[in-house]
Amino acid sequence: MVVAALCVLVAGASGCGASCDTSDNTPEIYYDGVAKDGEYASSSRLGPFLHFPGGKEYQLVHHLGFAPNRVDIDLAFTVDDERMAASAGNSTEKRCVDEQIIWVKNDTCTEFWILVTAGSPSPTPVPRCNGDNVYVDAGVTPEEVTIDESSTAEASSNDGEAPDAGGPDL
Repeated sequence: MVVAALCVLVAGASGCGASCDTSDNTPEIYYDGVAKDGEYASSSRLGPFLHFPGGKEYQLVHHLGFAPNRVDIDLAFTVDDERMAASAGNSTEKRCVDEQIIWVKNDTCTEFWILVTAGSPSPTPVPRCNGDNVYVDAGVTPEEVTIDESSTAEASSNDGEAPDAGGPDL
């Protein structure tokens, strides 16, 4: 009883209570990433990255036409910070991955910016992301996907050079 009362008194300073609401929020559907040669990137490695405050959720429409077996999420601390770190813990929960979307959530109260990359088709069938907590559906089939040529023109202009090992050359 005394411990609970003390925790209430110092919740803001001690971390006994949450300082933001990370409960389920309606995900934002994000269409603007680039898919090329079986690889997806939510943005260029130079940014601008996706703003990812506490509780934020994205459904990233990846345009791959298959469920990626590999999804990597890197964290930055500004919109175009070149010093990135691999995400860990609940800083980026992967809520669902299927042939249309990568659904991520920041389940912390910390503000980040993220770069999401994905590729390598899943070797086994993957269920569609449509469980009880899905509020919106990207609703895109591979036949309907059109990639903005202006977003791929720069990536295509490298005269066939292979992208660096860090992901697609965007």
